[in-house]
Amino acid sequence: MKALLFGIGVLAPVMALCFASATKLEPEVGENPNRFQRTPAAPRGFRDVVNAVQGTMHGRKKHMADVVLQVLQSTKQTRGTEHTVPKPTTDTQEKHKSLSEPQQAILDTLGINRKAETADKKAAGKGGVHELESQVRDTLNGIQEGNKLYLYNVKDPITGKAIVDKCEVGNIHFLGAGGTAVVVQISIESETARYHLGSDTFAMKLLYSKLPSGEPSPNWIDFVLGDMADMIDGEIAPLRESANASRKAGRHNTAKSIAKDNRWALPAFEATVGTAQLTFFLKGGVGFFNRAILAEPMLGDGAQLLFESASGRNVSRLPVKAREYFCQQPITTTAKLHAANLVHQDIKPENVLIGKDGLVNLADFGMLGKVGDRRRCAERITYLFMDPTHARCTLRDSFSFLTEKYDAWSVGMTCYIIMTNGDLPYHIFIGDGAAEHLASLDKTISYRSRTMESPAKKLKAVGISDGWADTVTSLLDRDRNHRPTLRQVLSTLPE
Repeated sequence: MKALLFGIGVLAPVMALCFASATKLEPEVGENPNRFQRTPAAPRGFRDVVNAVQGTMHGRKKHMADVVLQVLQSTKQTRGTEHTVPKPTTDTQEKHKSLSEPQQAILDTLGINRKAETADKKAAGKGGVHELESQVRDTLNGIQEGNKLYLYNVKDPITGKAIVDKCEVGNIHFLGAGGTAVVVQISIESETARYHLGSDTFAMKLLYSKLPSGEPSPNWIDFVLGDMADMIDGEIAPLRESANASRKAGRHNTAKSIAKDNRWALPAFEATVGTAQLTFFLKGGVGFFNRAILAEPMLGDGAQLLFESASGRNVSRLPVKAREYFCQQPITTTAKLHAANLVHQDIKPENVLIGKDGLVNLADFGMLGKVGDRRRCAERITYLFMDPTHARCTLRDSFSFLTEKYDAWSVGMTCYIIMTNGDLPYHIFIGDGAAEHLASLDKTISYRSRTMESPAKKLKAVGISDGWADTVTSLLDRDRNHRPTLRQVLSTLPE
């Protein structure tokens, strides 16, 4: 079975219900510190996440709803200037539509590498059953009606419109768990429901909380339920506000259409699992909330295209044209954020998800902010992808103003890593002293920074075209003032 990913901790995120803590994320140092390595997921406690989503609009990081609202308002200024990426149609049509060679190459490479990754985990004794899997299975079995599990009131999280009143789901497979949620793959059994939802398969996210020892008191259950409701509503309520603004402007957008049009990993639907009368399911020391989020399944992320087997199993790498094709997409989808005066702040291979059509979706918006917002530089960042100017600010433990140029560098780093199959530019490395090295590269303030070989030399050496090598190198300009924005790059992207 192909693994379908949805945003939780150790899995590639499809939506960010979990917000950031003030933690610097660093990859573990492997045998070669000069090569890209996946950044481990930041640990997030249930209460930390709740506190984050309960923040007021003033002074907090934006919800994806804010992205939706601002993008809807800025549609006119971006229309006609984008470098077009093919858009998928319905699931049924996609099955009969031939993919381009780069799209197919991305899917083939991902499939081979995921197979090797799974085999490595099993060989290392890490491929067993997750500790929560039995509780999830028993919980869902316990709320079945006549040996069938149903979703009720499946609705659009933006408009609040009911799409399907009741539908049977089956083929339930546990995908994984994070600190506050579990994710399972489900199939929609009714053809009518499939038609209205536009898909036959979803990733379903359920919030959970581990119980204290002994029988939980009613007050404790009420407290946890309130927290869980806050977490869901913290995402969905602003989406509804965005829908109202959209309707006033004469546009009628759904969550699913916004996600597909922009290639953003967003929730598609909200639903109630089992009967609405029972909102909290207790099983094996764990409590589950009956409100669920449904999203389009993803097959993997960009980091998995670079997987290296510790046991020497067969892995694959993208052909050159597919690497260039891959790079085009985070440029395009991030530029759409920038057109709405927003910056992502956490772009890296792990946060570009690959759909079943071989296209890239931008994910994990937990660090999202508005251009010009003042933010502490050391606030939860992945230092390997911060630009040199930000590295200087981090070492001083100072503050800076959010800028598109930060994302431009991060996208450039992501492209360089994918195009060179894992190399890092400018002798950047992982480990002690890496932040200091990054800061020494900064030419924004001082031209006395270290002299380094142009990234274009390596890119061209591995077969990347001159046009793409120059484009990526421009995004990696060490002088932030000279670095182009992604919107500027869009108009000159190579074919």
